[in-house]
Order: sequence, then structure tokens, then C-alpha cells
Amino acid sequence: MSSVHAIAHSYTPRWPEKPDAVHAVELRGVGLSIGDQGILNNIDLAIRKATTTAIIGPSGSGKTTLLRCINYLARPTAGEVWVGGQLVGHRERNNRLVPAGERLLRHHRRQTGMVFQKFNLFRNMSILENVAFAPVSSGICTREEANDRARRLVARVGLAHKLDSLPEQLSGGQQQRIAIARALAMEPKVMLFDEATSALDPELSREVLHLMQELAEEGMTMIVVTHEMSFARNVAHEVVFMENGSIYAKAPPAELFSDLAPERVQTFLAA
Repeated sequence: MSSVHAIAHSYTPRWPEKPDAVHAVELRGVGLSIGDQGILNNIDLAIRKATTTAIIGPSGSGKTTLLRCINYLARPTAGEVWVGGQLVGHRERNNRLVPAGERLLRHHRRQTGMVFQKFNLFRNMSILENVAFAPVSSGICTREEANDRARRLVARVGLAHKLDSLPEQLSGGQQQRIAIARALAMEPKVMLFDEATSALDPELSREVLHLMQELAEEGMTMIVVTHEMSFARNVAHEVVFMENGSIYAKAPPAELFSDLAPERVQTFLAA
């Protein structure tokens, strides 16, 4: 459960038109405040389909909160979030938008798969059961179909021989690969990664980053909060630098990782 809570609100949308079809995610004027404290400030960001966007910046700059606003684990207090052409987190009532209830939010969240810093696997379930759980519990497929899907995805991440294992019998890198398989089991339009390698040592990090690179090459739309600058430089199509709850700079990696970047970005990368 997020510690960030939104103030209930309703409003007439600033941007009545739907996003362009080339965009998988679009944030329009997104803000989040707790009392007088601004956490995110007027974020405008469009993510093209089949691309990887890396979000970098100092700790406390709002990177994780931005990611959580996309699937409404944190509710923005301003602006709009669109995923797959759908306005997330709201429904229409009397020609006005009002906050969506939890049932509709669960439907919206199916469009995004999220991988956290910690693996959050169910300790008392086998790997097969972990990956099959969400599709069955959400009612999108039968248990048999979910098990078939889980077997394919676990094999996809190179761990078919671990189907009957418990999470504690896997290394950290293996558990994170299973967490990715579990997110993919819901067949999301977008994958969100929140520092997916931060709890791993360098060798195990390479396992996970290699899998993420494969997903990027296969055309999965991904938004990746990361401190892995080599991933941002070599895999991402666009890099977003955040500071103080705002987007400070946004550019292709060839530009952001060069002397063309703003001085603040260069200072951060040098450190």
C-alpha cells in the first residue's frame, strides 16, 4: 500500500482528446501533493509504443512516485494518466470525471505490469503457482490456461527447471526473473520497473538486465527507473532526468550522455 494518498477530487479534463495512437502512455500535467508539499509537479510525458524509457535522477526526485502514478498505486492530485488509450483512475458521471473505485482501478492496472525492488513473491507458493496466481484470481483465464501460460513464461526467463521450487530456493536474480514472468502473465501493454536490480549484486544484476534488454528488443513498452547508467545509455530509446519532482531534461541517450546535456545532468552522471 502506497504511503502517498490523493485528495478526492473531480474536474473537467484539460485535454479532451485521446492520446495519439503511437503512444502507450501519456501523462498530462500530472501532479501529486500531500498537504502543502509537492511530490510531483506538472509532469508531461508521452511514451511511444514498443520503446524503452529510462528514468534517472537523484534519490528523492520523484522517480518511483511517478512510476506508481502510472498504475495508480499512488493517486495523482492533478492531471491525467492515459495507458493504452484509456484514462486511468477516473470514470465519467454526470459529464464530469470522478475518481474511479477500486474495482475499475484493478481493471486499469491490468494494462501495466510492475516489477519492484523487492521480489514480493508468495513464499508459500511454488514458482508455477506464483506466476499463475494473478491471471486466475483476476478471472482473465482458467487455472489450466494460467498454468500453461506460467510454464511458457518461466521457460522464457530461463527457469523451467524451477517450476516446483519455492522462492527461498532461488537466488535473488532468479527470484527477480520470476517476478518479471509474473508481471508478464497478465499480458500488460506496458512494463514498469522500479529499481529492479537495486537489491542484487553485480552478477545477479546482469541476469536481470539481460532479460530486460531482451524484452526491449522484442518490442515490449517499458518504463524503467534505474541507477544502471549502462542500461539507460545502451538500451533506452529516451532518458528522462528528474529532480525535485519535475522533469529537468529529456532526450535520447546519445544526447543526454554527452556534453550537449545540461550541466546539472552532467554533474549527476559524473558523480
